[in-house]
Amino acid sequence: MRNALACIIAGFVLFVVAGHLALGQDAQQKQQAITTRLALAKTFFDRMPPLQRKALSGGAQNFRYLAENWAEVGMLLGRPASTTNAFSDPALPDTDSGSVLGGRVHSESSTAWCGSNVVVGANDSGSFVETLPVSGIGLSFNGFWRSTNTGTSFSDKGFMPPGTNLANFLAGDPVNICTNSLTFYQASLLESRDALNNPLTQISVSKSTTGGSSFGNPIVAASANGSTHFLDKEWMAADPVTPTTLYVTFTDFDNTGSVCGFTLGVPNPNSIIKISKSTNAGSSWGVPVTIAHVCGSPLTGLPFLQGSQVAVGTNHNVNVSWELFASTTSPVTSAIRFAKSTNGGSSFGSPVKAATVHCTGDCFELQGNFRDLQFPAMVLDGSNNPHIFWNDGALQVTDALSSLTGKYGYADILTVASTNGGTSFGSPVRVNTNVEPLPNGRGTDQYQPAVAIDETGKMAACYYSRETDTTNYKFDRFCATSTNGGASWTATRVTTTSSPPIHATDVLLNAFYMGDYDTLANDHTGANTGFIGAFEVNNITGNANLQATKF
Repeated sequence: MRNALACIIAGFVLFVVAGHLALGQDAQQKQQAITTRLALAKTFFDRMPPLQRKALSGGAQNFRYLAENWAEVGMLLGRPASTTNAFSDPALPDTDSGSVLGGRVHSESSTAWCGSNVVVGANDSGSFVETLPVSGIGLSFNGFWRSTNTGTSFSDKGFMPPGTNLANFLAGDPVNICTNSLTFYQASLLESRDALNNPLTQISVSKSTTGGSSFGNPIVAASANGSTHFLDKEWMAADPVTPTTLYVTFTDFDNTGSVCGFTLGVPNPNSIIKISKSTNAGSSWGVPVTIAHVCGSPLTGLPFLQGSQVAVGTNHNVNVSWELFASTTSPVTSAIRFAKSTNGGSSFGSPVKAATVHCTGDCFELQGNFRDLQFPAMVLDGSNNPHIFWNDGALQVTDALSSLTGKYGYADILTVASTNGGTSFGSPVRVNTNVEPLPNGRGTDQYQPAVAIDETGKMAACYYSRETDTTNYKFDRFCATSTNGGASWTATRVTTTSSPPIHATDVLLNAFYMGDYDTLANDHTGANTGFIGAFEVNNITGNANLQATKF
């Protein structure tokens, strides 16, 4: 029914818009470019083993959904009347679409805070609709919002510029950082093609020198052949002592067979955690360096790597963590891995195991049929020791409908810390403070931690929690703080109204979708205390909007 409705809606919109909005040549070229790129992407995704497809990032999942449903969804042209986000505390207003059928889903928010300026970037399906009729640029799935009063209120700044190549598709998964009150960056997935029409899969970085009021065109930080690679799940950090030095990590899903060989003529998939470096404030980027890689089965994809994060210490050491999806048994077992460079990212030491991971949900999805993985979040303390957070399903309960495992793993937020710079890690500590298991032996899910640490050493972790709903369906936002290095935590509910974990109204996107992450920020300049972070709320009409909390 959903696909049929999408087809009807798309056809109707095309019919109506054709009567009053003639497509210019640029828009027609963009329409053809995205159609061609999506067809090639669908071919690549179809070749990926099923479990690897499930572990693609939120931005990649949106791209994949468009690739698989493009004939039915079509192009939603025009820009409907504006509306305003109904939430407060404070709300991030949404002025890019008033349609309840397209351009209303925001997810994977990333917050950067420097001085009085705060910038939030997020996946924004309205930006895709908004950029199609604009001449001289590609397409963008990234929106951004700005506050000039330390997060008290925000203004919608529209779409992140996708660049002048009409084949560019800025495909989401934004990660925002700042180095001073004027200089902000956003990393993103970027799909494009070269002058010979060869498909390109890329990681880009956009820069603002106006305090987040506007951003320049994306600069390519890493690029590969889009027919045989997919670059995914990027993360970004700046050297706190030399802020013109930037790092971006990402996963390279390589299906060339050049490293891992072939099985019965089929390439064995190679998943690689890589890092790119810029020493000139993002103007140019060096050749990516491999941190770790594994060869997987062409049938299951296991083992594979995904979900890296990077943090740079005041000693210039580059710290990287990621998730290793390890076994071919049921349930799938995973681990958080960590590696460090002491020479500015030129090379990395052997990865160490930071923690064993238990599957959340059925390993890839939580109740409500929306995906959730165990990707790590990481901060460094004042001694440059890494603290790693993730959602872990240690409470495993038999569940016949969990098709992959036969069990359901109720998610808790856990953290592990190192006291020796990442050489080894201690035992996990639980961040959420609700009592489990429940009297019925089951539990509730706490997932997608966003973490930060301020100059006093106070740590904060915000996350989605279902602890107020004993049926484990609707979610709220909770934030926890620790003043003793993560040894114990105090958690507080942020939202007053619970949300369902679906949005269900946007024909551009899968309805069962919340993305993979949000981020939390402290003031990088040290001028203000506290933390600011945006997060997702789904209202009763099914729209997925953004709200920000400051504490």
